[in-house]
Amino acid sequence: MQPYFLVCVNFALVATDIVETLEDMGLGKPVVAGSEGEALPLLAALPPGAPLRLAVVEAAPQAFATSLLQATLDAMGAKVVLISDTTEPAPEPRRYPLLPKPFFTDDLIRLLAGCRLA
Repeated sequence: MQPYFLVCVNFALVATDIVETLEDMGLGKPVVAGSEGEALPLLAALPPGAPLRLAVVEAAPQAFATSLLQATLDAMGAKVVLISDTTEPAPEPRRYPLLPKPFFTDDLIRLLAGCRLA
């Protein structure tokens, strides 16, 4: 079955760059959203049993830790990478790799190289 990945960021140009990078890495078909509210129905519309390999989500770690999106992604077994410019401390132990803003495509690729994306 076709694998998918989620890119949930609020700036379309950044989302496009991330999608192209993940497609070049062979991670599947993109699901693109600008917010949690947009992402949840898109994820619910995926074919039953469709693998979601990765989610790149722009969110503050504290807010994401208690969000419905986090619970949904965990239930789907997706690896998660958070993008954030927050200075607030992340919940410990940190469950997800954090990509601080601003970042370059190479920063994302290096971070993903350390993740097991089965």
